[in-house]
Amino acid sequence: LAAGTYTHGVSTANDTATAQITLDTQPDPTNFQVSSIESNSPVTEGETLTIDATVENTGDQQGTQTVTLSVLGTADDQQVTLAGGASQTVTLSVATQTGDAGQYAASVTTANDTVSTTVRVKAPNAPADFQLSGVSSDSPVTEGDTLDVTATVQNVGDQQGTQTVALSVNGTERDSQSVQLAGGASQTISLSWATGSGDAGNYTATVTSANDTGTTSVEVQSSAPEPATISGSVAASGNGTAIAGATVSAGSQSTTSAADGSYTLSVGGGSTYTVTADAEGYQSSSQTVSPAAGETVTVDFDLAAESGDGGDGKYNLTGPTDFTGYVLGDDAYLHTGTPDNSRPITYSRCRDGQPAPSEQKPFFLPTDECITFEGTVFPSNNSWVGDVNFEPVTGIINDTKTQTLGNVYYEADFSTVGGARGTFDPTTGETSLDTTVSINVSIWPVGSSIFSTFSPAKNPYSQRTNEVTDPTCTIPNVQIEASSEKSFTSGSPFPGVGTTVSGERLNESLYGKVVTDDFSVGSAMDCNDNYFGVNMNNQVDLEQGLPAPAGDNEAVYDIKLNLQD
Repeated sequence: LAAGTYTHGVSTANDTATAQITLDTQPDPTNFQVSSIESNSPVTEGETLTIDATVENTGDQQGTQTVTLSVLGTADDQQVTLAGGASQTVTLSVATQTGDAGQYAASVTTANDTVSTTVRVKAPNAPADFQLSGVSSDSPVTEGDTLDVTATVQNVGDQQGTQTVALSVNGTERDSQSVQLAGGASQTISLSWATGSGDAGNYTATVTSANDTGTTSVEVQSSAPEPATISGSVAASGNGTAIAGATVSAGSQSTTSAADGSYTLSVGGGSTYTVTADAEGYQSSSQTVSPAAGETVTVDFDLAAESGDGGDGKYNLTGPTDFTGYVLGDDAYLHTGTPDNSRPITYSRCRDGQPAPSEQKPFFLPTDECITFEGTVFPSNNSWVGDVNFEPVTGIINDTKTQTLGNVYYEADFSTVGGARGTFDPTTGETSLDTTVSINVSIWPVGSSIFSTFSPAKNPYSQRTNEVTDPTCTIPNVQIEASSEKSFTSGSPFPGVGTTVSGERLNESLYGKVVTDDFSVGSAMDCNDNYFGVNMNNQVDLEQGLPAPAGDNEAVYDIKLNLQD
């Protein structure tokens, strides 16, 4: 039965008698445990090593046991009698000998328990020996804070010494300190690690001297704030159409908008963010917000269509819009419907609004700019109106008649009379020229010695003189005409009178062209002022459509529009 009080009795047919009985717990047997041991280590060879051991009888019954110290291959023992629950400190000792210098395990043993400790025996006048104990830290710390690690350094040698005590974390040294101690002296030092962003984690901090190592576990906690949420929508300005696939970013976070234009970003709370939305064909937009931890803020974007060429089909014009443009393609040049005896006046190739004359040799006449347009787009009916602007072209006339005049340098201005107009397809970016415009042509003599058989020593086109005609002079005619023909008579870029220039038209869908009537340039040797006369038609008409029969003049443009809201 278990310990406790029980009732028992005897019964007959006529009577019953009862009594109580108490059962006590069986007492625990003797159990001698070694609860602590201390030593006078370190000792010098020849001195006595002493161990103080506390022995406790954790049983209920009194008992007697032998307590034994074992170290250096020798032993010391003592009989100890203890009542149940009693304890006693027992002193045991072992004499050391010359040659015993070293570190040993000293064990104290009873019939029920064994406890060990490390002891040291040093040689007489032992060198400095820095031992470490009590390694601890103020862990945990937060990223960005400083972790402090303390340790007690004791010089267990006889001689004074100086050593470097270092702190390393997971193998990387973080701090160190020079420590000087006399023999037997000790000092508690503090070493530190300045943690930073991204250092969160669990580590082993190790303190080392030249003779010993001590470790402790440390923790660095994350400083990341509680997250916040930025959400909203991205739509086109004006009509509110949702923009899918827009990139929305805030700090290091980014996402793309869904089919309905919505987006969501998760960021750290308590900080200020510039939220930016970008979408192809639209101007980017930014807003600044400062969501608190756990807060959701709404940031909606209405993106305006960006300026650009008409080919991307992403314009969102709500009213008349001014534009500038230029003729695209590999060539833009003047042309007459009668190509006989022609001298081409060819505009340079136009690349993104800039002429590239080096790509057009040998049959180009360089200009500083491309053919340009300025006007207004009207989205209500996808039409445009504006002006066409031509840059001056330059060239050399070489007289092929018997009365040779040599090279005559000229410069020709072409200017529109009246406005141009057409249609504009915002989906494809295609344009058309619907109306006829007129172009005036003026020819100027240039150069200080235009009748010299040699080219001027300097650029003649910087020496433009007055435009003059003098009917009293006898002016031998030299024909100069503009042509759309691609090839010319072999061996001469300027054919003689009566020579037919043959060739094929360029691809009208790729090239912008301006077409003119023929005009004649006359030169005079004997006029008083060395005039350079012009005999030509006053106006040149432009009409849409290619190809045209001989004698017709026409223009086709492939225009790149730069829209400005």
